[in-house]
Amino acid sequence: EVSITKELTGPAASAVTEGMEFEVTASFQVPAGAAQVADRQFSLKAGQVETIKDLPVGTKVTFTEVKPANTDNLVWSDPVFSPGAGVTVAGPKADPVKVKLTNAVTYAVGGVTIQKVVSGNAAGAAGVVDREFDVKASFKVPTGATEVADQTFKLKAGELKAFTDLPVGTEVTFTEVQPEDTGALDWQT
Repeated sequence: EVSITKELTGPAASAVTEGMEFEVTASFQVPAGAAQVADRQFSLKAGQVETIKDLPVGTKVTFTEVKPANTDNLVWSDPVFSPGAGVTVAGPKADPVKVKLTNAVTYAVGGVTIQKVVSGNAAGAAGVVDREFDVKASFKVPTGATEVADQTFKLKAGELKAFTDLPVGTEVTFTEVQPEDTGALDWQT
């Protein structure tokens, strides 16, 4: 008897659609003189166990899985079989052979860029062109993703600031500290 259990790991495991099925094949190499056993294809969901019974002692069972396709949000690693993809059925008094099939899934990454634009009658005036504006970026990452610390930075008119390697689905909020008005300049958002 051989059983295989499906497990999902990684920071994006909780983002995988509940009930998603993974396609698995079990191939059999029976000992000399034993009746041939046809390959078996089946689907497994996370946490599900598939048990294959009535195999001749000494049968080598090899498991394979169709790796899930990456999506816009999720990146799948190669499947990992533990103790291995190939196991041998032991004698009748031995414990059943148990295989764990694990897929790690992470969030896809992307980025966002902000550019400071100053407009109006005084956009090119002295004190505006070289002025640094205080900006804060706040990040709300998807559940399970590594947190991204808020950042405060300065930008001059026309400058860009890029944020890369953000988990897809991250909400980024930019806020700017509005400069104080002077006798010559009146700032508006």
